[in-house]
Amino acid sequence: MKNIIRNWKTSLLGGGALTTGLTLIINDPTQWKQGVGMCLVGLIGIVAKDGNVTGQ
Repeated sequence: MKNIIRNWKTSLLGGGALTTGLTLIINDPTQWKQGVGMCLVGLIGIVAKDGNVTGQ
C-alpha cells in the first residue's frame, strides 16, 4: 500500500487504465481481448515506480 501512495502518478494512470478495461468488457463483451489488455496494463501501472521518486 505504501508503494501505491508513494508512486501516486503511475498508480493513478494504472487505475484509470484498469477502470477503462473493465468498463470496456462490461459494456461490450465482444471486445474482451482489448479489455483484458487494458486491465493488464492497468495492473502494471498500479505497482510501477515513478521515475522521479528516489529510494525504495
